[in-house]
Amino acid sequence: MNQHVPIADGDRLARRNALVLAGAQALGGASPSIVISLGGIVGAGLVANQTFATVPVSLMQLGIATGVIPAAMQMRRLGRRGGYIIGALIGVTAASIAAAGTGMRLFWLFCLGTFLCGLYGAFVQSYRFAAADTATDAFKPRAISWVMIGGIAAGVIGPQSVYWTRDMTPAAPFAASFLAQGCLALIAMGVILLL
Repeated sequence: MNQHVPIADGDRLARRNALVLAGAQALGGASPSIVISLGGIVGAGLVANQTFATVPVSLMQLGIATGVIPAAMQMRRLGRRGGYIIGALIGVTAASIAAAGTGMRLFWLFCLGTFLCGLYGAFVQSYRFAAADTATDAFKPRAISWVMIGGIAAGVIGPQSVYWTRDMTPAAPFAASFLAQGCLALIAMGVILLL
């Protein structure tokens, strides 16, 4: 039996914030899927020893792990919106560095970019917690689930952006895909301003 629970008047702000964060999740959450889908392919093209081809993907995971506490500290100091803006700026910078590493055929620079993408991911992963900040206890599960649905959309947006941009820079395959990743982070920044 499905029971529909109406949203309380006190949850109007929480509902708005959850929708904003779901949109930001759909855009910012695309970053890891782009690195995961391209990191090994680009890495293999940049390094002679194929043993190291997937290091960029591992560095993104390391970036997420090392970025969680600094991201939380930034948000405690600046508030959620301020912290998320910094996170999105890191995302734009990271994607630019990864694109430059791809274009210049510098494996270490590409790895730096993917590590920084992980730092951005640490901010993005806390969106679901922010959705619960202004919600009543009754609405918190729904607010969190809305943001998680944004994550499902990110799983489509990331690979599709790779598909549409992969051949835009023939001299540097996939560099445009990382630039698209930066554009998604930039758009996510605009969405976060609505928080």
